Amino acid sequence: MRKIIITLLLVVTSIITLLPVNALRGQDITNSISEEFKEEQEAVKQAVENTYQNWPMYLGSNIEDIDFNLMFQCYNLEDYDIVSAYKKNGNFGDNILDSYVWIVPNYRKGGEVEVVEFKNGDYSWKIRAGKRLKKYDNIPNIDIENLYDRIFQEYPECNSESIRVIKYKEHDCKIIYFVNDGVEYVSPFFYIDDPVWAKSGEIYTAANFIAKITENESKITESDTNFISFVKANVDYIIIGSAVLFVGVLVLGIVISKKKKAY
Repeated sequence: MRKIIITLLLVVTSIITLLPVNALRGQDITNSISEEFKEEQEAVKQAVENTYQNWPMYLGSNIEDIDFNLMFQCYNLEDYDIVSAYKKNGNFGDNILDSYVWIVPNYRKGGEVEVVEFKNGDYSWKIRAGKRLKKYDNIPNIDIENLYDRIFQEYPECNSESIRVIKYKEHDCKIIYFVNDGVEYVSPFFYIDDPVWAKSGEIYTAANFIAKITENESKITESDTNFISFVKANVDYIIIGSAVLFVGVLVLGIVISKKKKAY
């Protein structure tokens, strides 16, 4: 009995010891970012501070309004048709390229800029393009430190090196990607209103997310097919109706013209 009690105490002690580690893991990872990363981050910030006046539509005129604390690396996809790429590769991660840009936002102004590395020029990093945000309520939630905390609280087996922010042009959103215990997960953040098939900030398995896109595209295709079928089945009536409408408008025009001349 004594052995059993000692064993239980050891197990409980181990669990209590591990809990704060998981809870703080996101913060620990943020704090342990490599010096190389921090130097790059500072170089990007410096490049924006030096040239932001040339991008007032996206960054405004006040340097204090630029959200440097929310800037992040954004990775590109090899194939932006992520459904086809997923079917081809059998996973989501193989479609993510090593290349990336830095996104520096000004949410007060409703804009953001892409900062890319140039091998030649006055600065090693330069603003390449700007984007006006139609709707951006969801995007400020891409706070990397908070995302780390949330991911590691909910998915303690997450591989920190797998976490990526991805630019997904098709649905005008950013996607957070990570792997937990061998399973791929994604969390979209839409610039526009959330579509009916997904919600900003919700975490989905990559397989489930792809299935939702596929289902939505199938509904659109079915709707288009139904419309085309309707047109084909009623083409004669549509032609006759259009002709009658055209003649009616023509006759009405002649009548109005004659009345004007009568006066």
